[in-house]
Amino acid sequence: MTTEPQIKGLILAAGFGTRLMPFTEVTPKPLFPFFGPKILDLALFRLQRSGINHAAVNTHHLASKIEDHLTSIKWFTNINISNEKVILGTGGSINPIRSWIGDSHLVIYNSDIVSTIDISKLVETHFANKSIATMCLLPSCKPGKTPIYTREKSVISIEKEPENYTNKHSFTGVHIISPEFINMIPKSGESSIITTYINAIKNQKRVSFHVHKDYWHDLGIPKDFYEAQIELLKNPNSLLDTLGINSINTKNRYEIDFILDKTYPNIEPPVSLPKSLKIPSSSHIGPNFIMTNIDHIPEKVRLKNGSFFFQSQIADGEEFSDGMKGFARLVKW
Repeated sequence: MTTEPQIKGLILAAGFGTRLMPFTEVTPKPLFPFFGPKILDLALFRLQRSGINHAAVNTHHLASKIEDHLTSIKWFTNINISNEKVILGTGGSINPIRSWIGDSHLVIYNSDIVSTIDISKLVETHFANKSIATMCLLPSCKPGKTPIYTREKSVISIEKEPENYTNKHSFTGVHIISPEFINMIPKSGESSIITTYINAIKNQKRVSFHVHKDYWHDLGIPKDFYEAQIELLKNPNSLLDTLGINSINTKNRYEIDFILDKTYPNIEPPVSLPKSLKIPSSSHIGPNFIMTNIDHIPEKVRLKNGSFFFQSQIADGEEFSDGMKGFARLVKW
């Protein structure tokens, strides 16, 4: 006789793809490559690394592409795909999978981010404090983000500034919720899970928090995506293993070179590129340039301060900076 795992995971991948247009016209954000692996793969890796081997993934925009990718993964096989014909929101996304969740606690991971969050520590805090839910927070509140107010071991308010709070944070998009919390979420229609948090706090339910102080990026707009890449590019040795990039690339037989020193006369570091890619001596790459899944560089190109990935059309003699190319589309900043 087998028993259900005590903790399962849910990866939220059912957005509209609005913020990363025009790239998301053809590929959903969770399938964007991040130094090789898809963003969705990195989220699954975070769950697996913490011992969570049963996950649901909700889908909406270009759902069939996400579903095809998930069914192709061999290293994480217990995946429940929940296709939302109509977006249900961060709370409503629970409803189609309630029977699958059962009595498990649920770790929720937003696929809009890439991070080194240690989910095991989040889970440890959750059970140690006997919380109805536990949020993973950033050390401070980022501009434009909803503030989360804390005191001692608890979240005491969301959005509205309370009296006698100790710290103000931003939400990372990663949290764990209990069966009791899940029962508080409206059982039909679209809803925001933040509303359930606010109601739980009003009803004196314990909501705990864990602060993540290391690598975390919201991959909202193209420049956010690029800045997340640049932070890793400048310090790859400490991040490639922790994020799961090395592990997944090994499984996929994909190799990357990180050029951090002035080793080649026509490459200005830092630069990352596929190990198999040949750079013509007449071309100049860098600094601050990332190439993923690129198989050809023409003569006399100059590329700096940007990112190229799948289906980037590069012309002979092209000069490119301050932008991103991929899926036959372009964004400049």
